[in-house]
Amino acid sequence: MTGRQVTGFLWLGWIVLCILVMVCVASDMATVKKVKEDQTLKEQKVVRDLQQQIHQLQVQQQQIQKNGN
Repeated sequence: MTGRQVTGFLWLGWIVLCILVMVCVASDMATVKKVKEDQTLKEQKVVRDLQQQIHQLQVQQQQIQKNGN
């Protein structure tokens, strides 16, 4: 094997390694994005639930005040 072939194989190895690293990083970034989206959806559901509870309490408070007067 000549020096030129060795150099070619080394360059090919570096290129393959770089591609693998880029694929892994992209995969991790996609996973992080998905986790953030899931967390946002959970937070939105919690907010909706709390808003619904607040509304129910306000209705109950109005009924109590109405019955008290």
